[in-house]
Amino acid sequence: LISSIKVFPEGYGDYDSTRRHIIDTVEDVVRNSEKISLSDSELDAAFYSIVVMLDEVILCSELPYRKEWRDNLLQIKYFGHSTGGVEFFNMLNKVIESGSQVGWVFLLCLLLGFRGKYSVSNDDEV
Repeated sequence: LISSIKVFPEGYGDYDSTRRHIIDTVEDVVRNSEKISLSDSELDAAFYSIVVMLDEVILCSELPYRKEWRDNLLQIKYFGHSTGGVEFFNMLNKVIESGSQVGWVFLLCLLLGFRGKYSVSNDDEV
């Protein structure tokens, strides 16, 4: 889903259908996560990293609804805050210290371009 949005943004031009598709996909993954041999805290960390990554992908895209998305971040919907760009790396440090396999999810997010608090932004941009 993340790479699809980045590579084929034209397929995600409508805010409502894109948001519904992303939420449905993420929630479907969560529902099926009991099949994965990770602890609840590891699953929470993986879910967090993916949600924050999805927000960043939309916000850094050229999609016409970036500002609307910024006002309705998935991280606010699921976690009640908008500090994912910082918290991602705090959580990553804890994952590294614990030696958890969920670190691979964080690595994937980084390889797909997640920058979070290390992103360079222009005040005129989202």
